[in-house]
Amino acid sequence: MSSFYHKKWYRKWWGILIIIFSILIIITIISSAIYFFNTKKAIESGELQINPETGEVFNPQELREGTSNYYLGTDNPELTIVMFSDLNCPYCKKAFEVITGKDGILREYPNKLKLVYRDLPVIDSDSIVLSEAARCAGEQGKFWLMVDELFKRQGDFELNKLPDIAESTGANKIQFAACIAEDRYLNAIRKDMKDAGTLDIERTPTYLIDEYVMPGHMEKDQFKIIIEQLLEEK
Repeated sequence: MSSFYHKKWYRKWWGILIIIFSILIIITIISSAIYFFNTKKAIESGELQINPETGEVFNPQELREGTSNYYLGTDNPELTIVMFSDLNCPYCKKAFEVITGKDGILREYPNKLKLVYRDLPVIDSDSIVLSEAARCAGEQGKFWLMVDELFKRQGDFELNKLPDIAESTGANKIQFAACIAEDRYLNAIRKDMKDAGTLDIERTPTYLIDEYVMPGHMEKDQFKIIIEQLLEEK
């Protein structure tokens, strides 16, 4: 009986709880210290930055390029072009052709450029639905085909025809319609819009080329001058 009443404290239920909570606190302290050290190191290297107004730590590359956005071009580019675009925007339609067309910029610099497409649906109330349509086709591997079709047919169709347009790209019509109905990619599009706001981007098309922000449509010759100059600086 005496051994029962004289259990060592760490064998009693409250002692075991103290040990468990102590271990959790130590793990939390160590994890926080590692996070702080890694964050500090990333800030010093420029991988992360601090917003002076909010104090928020952010990744400047992710802010510019997004985290789940479609891209064309090489995986290891010398220059990255980020295009904030609206599928209802006539100048975005021209820009898309200038960059991705058969005589486009990407074909002239096949191993040097990467194009990241980001949504900024600001033209009218239909724009955000078109952005959703492109992404819903994208989950079936048809993003770029859908973007191309939507630009080609710009202003010439009703929204209820979107499933048929998706089907013309080879996407499954029923799966596509379900995706649209669920607003499956609405949050991702809103993330693009939020990042655009943080970057003070309000119009389409707007291009980010490395650290430069270039609003408004540019013709091929203008692009080439800028690209050549930036490539020389590398």
